[in-house]
Amino acid sequence: MKNIHCKYYRVFENSPAIQEISVIDLKPALKVRFNNGMPTKMAKGNNRIINKYSLLPLKDRFYEYTDKINAMEKAKKNALRYINALTTQITIGINSLKKYREEYYTELNLTLIDSNIRKLEREMNIK
Repeated sequence: MKNIHCKYYRVFENSPAIQEISVIDLKPALKVRFNNGMPTKMAKGNNRIINKYSLLPLKDRFYEYTDKINAMEKAKKNALRYINALTTQITIGINSLKKYREEYYTELNLTLIDSNIRKLEREMNIK
């Protein structure tokens, strides 16, 4: 019988997937140097220790929950927020496309049509 108290749930940013992780899932630790409890990295060429801090890329960011219901709600919220962000980008792109087409309507539909280009080509070959 599985012990539900020995699991937690990971929800990645912009993803509806829920990853179930066992608390007793022991994995080998990464070989990292620590200074006053903070991970550090040795600078190449000298003995100076430098701290390197950065956020994970958005696709790798995650939240962890002990309750599967909360994890599912967060996964749904993340997915819907991402869909809305993509929809907004599409709307902005369509509006930009419409604006461009309106600004250059004359050039695209009258000046730069194939018949005018071929006509100019013929005129240049005659001279």
